[in-house]
Parts: sequence; structure tokens; C-alpha cells
Amino acid sequence: MKTCFDAKHLNIKYEEINDVLISEWKTPSDITDSEYREIFKSYVEVLKEHKPKNVIVNALKAQYAIPVKTQDWVNQQAYPLYAQFKTERMAIIMSTDFIAQLSFEQVVDDAESNDDIKTMFFDNEESALEWMRGNSIDKRVA
Repeated sequence: MKTCFDAKHLNIKYEEINDVLISEWKTPSDITDSEYREIFKSYVEVLKEHKPKNVIVNALKAQYAIPVKTQDWVNQQAYPLYAQFKTERMAIIMSTDFIAQLSFEQVVDDAESNDDIKTMFFDNEESALEWMRGNSIDKRVA
């Protein structure tokens, strides 16, 4: 697995054999909206570089509650690229912060009109990777 981006609030790795882009979000609750957008722009750049078929969004350490306006912006930035790259699967690893997790779920729910991406929620990265590799039974974590 190759590290593509490593910063204070975001780490991105790429696993070539399964074409999986794994982002680990470590956004604190007190960052500003503009700081979050800058972090997200870094994610988009790596996304453009690798054009993955599979994506894991590890929000386990994310504490930032994404405002609705920014949720819309995130979807406008990422989902057209997922469609262009024919991304097939997205695994979301849930945040331990309830409000932050709710905002991540809203981003996904807003974008779920894109039926081309199968989206599942997990509570750990290992289970998400198993699903990406086709080694587990599909089930959505509530």
C-alpha cells in the first residue's frame, strides 16, 4: 500500500492490487469551513491522480460536523469524478462523534441518487477492506 498524501488532518493511501483509495480523516471539531474545504481539495487531487474503482472513507477520527452548504459543495466536487472514473464501491467507516457521523451520512445520502456506487457503512477499516476485496458478505452497518 502506497501513501499518497500525509497531513495533520488527512492521510490517503492507495492499494493498487484492488484499486482502492483509502482516506483517513482526522478533522477536529474546531477547524473552519475554509480549512475543511482546503483539506478536501487535497483529497480531490489524489482522487484525480488514481481514478479508483473503490474508495474507503475512514471517518473514525473525524470530529468536524460538515455544514449543509459544504456537504453540497463536497458532493459537487467528488461525485462527478466518481462517475467519470466509474467508481464501483464506497465504504464509509463511521466516526465516533455522533454529529460528525451524521454529517458524513448526509453527504452520502445526498449523493445516493448515483446508483452506480454501492455504498456500505462499517465500524473498522479491516471489514471495509474485506468487502472491497470481495471476502465478506454484504451488509450495511446501522
